[in-house]
Amino acid sequence: MSNGSASVSPSQRGRVFDLLAKSQKVPVRGEGDSFVHGRPLLWDKIGLAQKDGNKLDVNFVPTILAMVGAFFMGLLKPDDVRQIVESGRDMNRVVAQTEAILQGKQYLDLVEPATVENHRIKRIEPAEFEELTAVWKEMIEPGVVKFVPASGAASRMFKALNFVNNSDLVTVADVDGRVAELERKTELEAAEQDELSSLKGFQTFWKLLDTFPFYNELKSTMVEKGANLESDVASGQITNTLRYLLTKDGLNYAGWPKLFLSFHLDGGEPRIAMEEHIKEAIQLSNGKLHFTVSPDHLSKAAELADYFVKEYGKRGQEIQISLSIQEPVTDTVALGLDGKDFHRLPDGSLLFRQSGHGALSMNLEMMPNSFIVVQNVDNLPGGNAEILQWKRAFMGYFGKMLRRVYALAENLKGAIDAGEVDAGLVNEAFR
Repeated sequence: MSNGSASVSPSQRGRVFDLLAKSQKVPVRGEGDSFVHGRPLLWDKIGLAQKDGNKLDVNFVPTILAMVGAFFMGLLKPDDVRQIVESGRDMNRVVAQTEAILQGKQYLDLVEPATVENHRIKRIEPAEFEELTAVWKEMIEPGVVKFVPASGAASRMFKALNFVNNSDLVTVADVDGRVAELERKTELEAAEQDELSSLKGFQTFWKLLDTFPFYNELKSTMVEKGANLESDVASGQITNTLRYLLTKDGLNYAGWPKLFLSFHLDGGEPRIAMEEHIKEAIQLSNGKLHFTVSPDHLSKAAELADYFVKEYGKRGQEIQISLSIQEPVTDTVALGLDGKDFHRLPDGSLLFRQSGHGALSMNLEMMPNSFIVVQNVDNLPGGNAEILQWKRAFMGYFGKMLRRVYALAENLKGAIDAGEVDAGLVNEAFR
């Protein structure tokens, strides 16, 4: 196996972007299916299971509604219960979500700050790197996997650009004029503050446009569509640039998950986030990765993963990539601003929003690996050697602490078996 420095060549990258140009969807559950990607639907959680096929008996709907109606204060309707159950969601989870929303934010009382001085933060010194890296190499690397939550779209990343794209501003001069108008005001409403922030974000983007890793992709896409990026930049026309960058008419960057976006340049060529994580995993987790993706993008993620496994394999770099979805049963209900009804879609059905990364605990439980390193999809080091060194040291420190725990547990067991437990040993174990 080589040292992991190789990358997919520019000619091969064209294949990657061909894959991204496709639009495929993977159904989470087919008509009559009883499983969601290998997991039984959760009828039994609310006592609705019929063991011969997990079919929903709609006669139970009024019973469920009566059972939880008092808690929901009349928010739920019979059709809502039917929707919750038929989608495989857990009624208990929906009840808990609603309770949490109605209670509002809960705050913890802070006792003291975490500092190095009060031993709440452990400082690792460079002199420890050699020892800790050796522990990582021996104990952690053989059984560790890099776990990357990547199911979210890049909508927030492009919030400022989406705002301008959905406005009636068509030139840079229009944007500059609106910024000047807002800045002349002595006091801004909250909506105006958000608008000003988005407009200034766009101004920064426009000034740095040719430095972004997707610049050449965007330029080529616009040529294919009969537009000219350089000409639009020179004349200050922004409509086509935003359209072909953000929407399905072009690169669809506001619609793709971050996993598929170009984050850095490698030898002048763009490198998408998936490959960034692959390159680091070669250095940290023996080439083993797991990505969580949305159901809509599962097939495309699988196709790209297969592509990279084969391409890196040709260079003697074995990588292993597995995928999972953030289970729809963890999606969260949303209440209206008045708190008197759920937020609903135009057809009257409940809106469920994807939960945060805490909902991925189900995915983590499925992992067979001894150790898991979690890293968000857009936390990309770009192959920085110093960052890699620190990460190995952190994992080595964890391994060192784990060895200490095992040793103390063994000592305690031996002392208990021998009837010779003393206060010193107990204090050492639990200090």
